[in-house]
Amino acid sequence: MLAFEYCECGCKGSESEMIGHTSFWLYDTLEGPVFLHRGHGRISPFIKKCDSYEEAVKLATDEARVLLNEEQAKLDNIRKQLDEKPAKVLSFKKELLAQFPGKENEGIRQLIRECRNSRQIRLLSKSGAFTELGRSKLEIVAEAFDRPVSK
Repeated sequence: MLAFEYCECGCKGSESEMIGHTSFWLYDTLEGPVFLHRGHGRISPFIKKCDSYEEAVKLATDEARVLLNEEQAKLDNIRKQLDEKPAKVLSFKKELLAQFPGKENEGIRQLIRECRNSRQIRLLSKSGAFTELGRSKLEIVAEAFDRPVSK
């Protein structure tokens, strides 16, 4: 069964642990129904008004099991992808073309080719002219610059 702990934030309810990005919250009126929500607090999506605390916990546990199975399936899929394909290591020239493809990036490719070492490429990435994505691409190219050339 899913464990609920009384929340100290002032919501006067009990919250479960997170499953992925989801938790369950219940409010026990102590005199009658127990209100079960997905998320935290009264403004989170309402699931059901239960007759007892045990019924609410059982319902939350059943839904948590479904969520956990979905998260596990995602993790298994990622693990399968990692096991199937080893990381592809590209040469500097191929990595440069892969990160900055197309005719519109011809100028940046030429500028990077003129760099004498990976430090210069990394300094180039500090420029305000590049977005966060551009900086990460430049970092990948800089790493490729340091790779030994295979024959």
